[in-house]
Amino acid sequence: MKLKKLTFIIAFTILTALLFGLWYFYPQLKVINGYAARTACSCYFEVGRAVTGIDNEDLGDDIFSISRLEIDSINQLVSSTVLGLAKKTAVYRKGMGCILLKDEDDQSFSFTPLPDTLRNEDPWRNAKSVALTENEMATITQLAFDPEFGCTHKKTRALLILKNDSLIYEQYAKGTDRQTPLLGWSMTKSVLSTLYGLLVQQGKTSLEELPFKGNKNPEYRQTRVRDLLQMRAGLKWEEKYDQYCSATQMLFDSDDAYQMVAALPFEKREWEYSSGTSNLLSGLMKSKFESTQAYLNYPYTALFHPLDLEHAWIETDETGTMLASSYMYATARDWLKLGMLYLNKGKWQGNVLLSPSWIDFVQEEATGSKGRYGGHFWLNKRGASYKDVPFDIFTMDGYQGQLVAIFPAQNMVVVRLGLADLDFNELLKNIVHAVEQ
Repeated sequence: MKLKKLTFIIAFTILTALLFGLWYFYPQLKVINGYAARTACSCYFEVGRAVTGIDNEDLGDDIFSISRLEIDSINQLVSSTVLGLAKKTAVYRKGMGCILLKDEDDQSFSFTPLPDTLRNEDPWRNAKSVALTENEMATITQLAFDPEFGCTHKKTRALLILKNDSLIYEQYAKGTDRQTPLLGWSMTKSVLSTLYGLLVQQGKTSLEELPFKGNKNPEYRQTRVRDLLQMRAGLKWEEKYDQYCSATQMLFDSDDAYQMVAALPFEKREWEYSSGTSNLLSGLMKSKFESTQAYLNYPYTALFHPLDLEHAWIETDETGTMLASSYMYATARDWLKLGMLYLNKGKWQGNVLLSPSWIDFVQEEATGSKGRYGGHFWLNKRGASYKDVPFDIFTMDGYQGQLVAIFPAQNMVVVRLGLADLDFNELLKNIVHAVEQ
């Protein structure tokens, strides 16, 4: 009798532990599967990467390797599960990348970008042979790339250096080239800022606009577009990617990013980095247009086409709101062109595309950021980000070491894209030293 009772207690304890574990980890499985499904969908259908490359590199050998992918080439779907649990599915739509579904595809919409009729010569000269010595190039390559340009440790996929309108360094890892679209992650935030700068020029908004002026909460009501762009909205937010929280729910378990974020409370306006703030801005931008089609066309007509970007797009949620916190793809040369726009103070091919005042605004230090942040761009005031790099640089930054660094004093742009962080202080320090010799 005692043995039966003991067996029951052990079985009950094990069952309780299993149920608790499932309850605790299930939301995190949704994050893993959402990340894996969207990543694999974009890489397979839009970028054209092989499944083995996606498994080994884009998902890698970390936590995402436990996911199991199912690719439906006929319906252009990618699903991911972990032990058959928490299934997530992403659907590919030509011209706009992939959309991660929360449940069923119940908010289906279509969008076809307007064709780019402008095709110009590259806005730089190739001058590799005269700009860097062999030793300098070897040092830069060693700091940035894995041996034989693999993708094992440093995982750099592309590194470009433009100096005085000359492309003095351009190198890619195996499996990547100048025509490969690469995910910018949070560099997308800086592109969103650029689009806002263009809207301000057109009189469709202003930095002092109060988008929530009808709200009862005074902190919410008094929040300006300026505050949102400088990450001073006071949004109650968690920016963690190793657990189920505000950020991961928004990106991997929500069908309407704007409404999810807008429903969160606003607190005292203090600087705090928040991807939710960027998608709040994206939803507010959407309200400036008569239709979803016009809103989604805007990045192309206002920015991508004038810069002659070769292959760029921003993915959306199920409602058609751009996930402008994280999900822009573009080639390395496209990212370089975006950096050049800021290096040239908004001028492009002899014309002013973006107001110089906006270039100044994005470099204004956001109160409370300790010299690290401006208007959806990162700063290096007083060496806050890179102690051995010129303090006047400003950058587009993204997860896994995506970087577009603008060097005003050196008249230089550095672009790095990859799948892991680097020692950027050391890399950029050596690049500056090389070009200043």
